[in-house]
Amino acid sequence: MPDPVLHHGHEQRRSAIAATDGGVKPAANGEFRRRLHDVVDHAALPYGYTLAAGSGSAVLATAHGRFGTVQALLFLMGAGFALIALISAGTMPARPMPATRTASIWNVGAAWCALAAASATAHALDGLLAYFATGLVLTTIYFAGAAARASMPFR
Repeated sequence: MPDPVLHHGHEQRRSAIAATDGGVKPAANGEFRRRLHDVVDHAALPYGYTLAAGSGSAVLATAHGRFGTVQALLFLMGAGFALIALISAGTMPARPMPATRTASIWNVGAAWCALAAASATAHALDGLLAYFATGLVLTTIYFAGAAARASMPFR
């Protein structure tokens, strides 16, 4: 079997299931739990943003009615504009952040803050501007909160 390789800053270990005497022996429970935690930590950022964006869309639909193509494009443009601005400002890391024990908690908090700000924006503005501004605010708050985790002294 090949040597372990680096994968997202973690050493990728051999399969959790080891072949023995023609049979299969499951790895220890601790190994499964560690791997599950690693998977959840790595998925926290994109999954949290997906939940925040979906919830923000639902808030917009409640406040302004059903989305049409124009409204969906404006929401997407607001989110895209925020990402471009964050990357240009240097607030987004150049490489993926390492998984930490607190990643999931920070990303849930970032999603809550982003949704609260998106809800306030959606209810404060009228017309097509609400769609663009909500996408912009939601994305900015979510990624700023997620980036705050990376700047904390504890991991």
